[in-house]
Order: sequence, then structure tokens, then C-alpha cells
Amino acid sequence: MPWYYWVIAITLSVYLWSLRGTSLRSAYQNSFLRIYDNFNQIHFSGYRVLVCDIENTLARRGRNRLSPEILATFKRAWEEGIREVVLLSNKRHKGDSGDFTLMARQLGDLGFLVHLQQPGWGWLKWPRKPYRFAFRRALRHSLVYRDEPVLAVGDKLRFDILRPIRMGWGGALVNPLDSDGRGDKWALIRYRENLTMVWNGIRRLNQPTPNRWDLLVALVVTVLAAYSEGAHRFNIWVGVAAGILAFLLWCFGLLLWGLSDPDY
Repeated sequence: MPWYYWVIAITLSVYLWSLRGTSLRSAYQNSFLRIYDNFNQIHFSGYRVLVCDIENTLARRGRNRLSPEILATFKRAWEEGIREVVLLSNKRHKGDSGDFTLMARQLGDLGFLVHLQQPGWGWLKWPRKPYRFAFRRALRHSLVYRDEPVLAVGDKLRFDILRPIRMGWGGALVNPLDSDGRGDKWALIRYRENLTMVWNGIRRLNQPTPNRWDLLVALVVTVLAAYSEGAHRFNIWVGVAAGILAFLLWCFGLLLWGLSDPDY
């Protein structure tokens, strides 16, 4: 059997394995996943613990203080039953841009039990979202409300929401504060997430939906970049192989990186 058959078989197996558990469509239909335009619109009734992303969810990137509007929403969350808040960030504590202790202090002043979880340095740069261990560790901080209903809030489906709803938590997906919805990386993370959601009959509120031309342009650029790099470093045949591989990975990535998350 040719080697590329094995590559395709293994890729499909990993993809199918990643889709096990709670599906996006059923989570949305059963109200485990809810879509909001922003954090201020979320309904917190029925939950006691809030596990929340920070950047682009509670504050714009680079900010380390909560706005009066967000604080007012947290006051409403207290009235609706939230008693503990876990702030999760993949940004390491470095200078003002990664220092969210002021946010934690602001929430503590409102009466919440507050925990701030950020990755460390070097070998200590775990746990990070979207790994399961990051969310499990988030509840290890809790001594009072560990067994109470949990609501996860974030602006990225894969990094903030998918793993929690598979763990039985509630999920609230909000629009990012500092993005047009297309994503802020070359991989168009949010744009591909939006496509995945449309595939499952779900749409973000007031966000652009991917169209075929945007995706075609991104695909062509990716394939040409892979071909150019392979042909430049080795030869034209390596470039062609790299282009084909990039094409396959990108197509699988539309759903694989939009739907799946690491099972750690």
C-alpha cells in the first residue's frame, strides 16, 4: 500500500476521533452553547462559577483594567448567582500587557472569589487553552463551588468554548472586541470557526460569514507559499509535493482546526 494511503487513513482517523463526544449542533440545540454579541448580553442564571477568557472578551488586547460597563455586568452576574470567577489567559505575565492582577482585584472588590490562571515560563508554560488540563486546573482552585454549574465565556470557539461544553459546562461565545471576525492570524482562525459554525447551522451575531472567494484566495496563497518554499530550498518536485500537502492540510483544517481540540 502506498505511503500516502497511510497518511490519509491516519488523518481521517484523528479527525473522526476528534469529533467524538458533544457535537456543536446538539450543544447549541440543547442550550449548552449560546451565542452573544458581547459579554454584557450574557445571562448567568443557573451557574455559580464563571471561567472566562480575558483578552478580546473582557477587555481589548493590551488592556489590564475592566471598563465600567463590564463591571456593571459582573454586578448583574452576582445578582443572578455567580459567586466565583476564574480568569484564564494564554498570555504569560510579562510587563503591563500580561498583568491581569488588577482585573482580579477589581472583581474581588465586588465580592467574587477570584482566581487568575496564566502559563509560566520555559517548561512551566502549561496549562494552556484549549487543552483539557487547563480547564480542569481552573476548577482545582475552587474549594467552595467545585461541584456547582460552570459557565465558560470566550471569543474563540476552539480555544475557549469547545472543550468546556464537552466537559459538561455551559458555553457562551461572544464576538471579539478587537477583530472584524476574520481572525488576527494568517490561518484565519475565527473565519474558519465561523465556517464550521455555519456547517453546523450556527452563526455568530453581527459577524461576516465566510464566502467562497475569501476561502479560495487564502487557499491559493497557502499552496503557492508552500510550493515556493519547497522549490526554493530543494527542487521543483519537492515544491509540488509541498503544495499538494498544504492543499490537503488546509482543506482538512477548515473543519479539523475549527471543530477539534487536543485531548489532553
